[in-house]
Amino acid sequence: MAKDPDEDVYKKYFCMNTLIKIKEWAKEKSLMKLYDDISRSINEIKMEEKDPLLQIRYSEIE
Repeated sequence: MAKDPDEDVYKKYFCMNTLIKIKEWAKEKSLMKLYDDISRSINEIKMEEKDPLLQIRYSEIE
């Protein structure tokens, strides 16, 4: 059975949304080291993403 490419897109998008929620929580709790680390990771993921659909989605969610 072939793997559904949309499933991978959904999983990556879900993970990015989760990272953003954790980043917001860290900011609320004044956990600035965690906030900075997650922000840096999010930016790296965005820069390394090759899928044009995900690039667009990532730019819309943050």
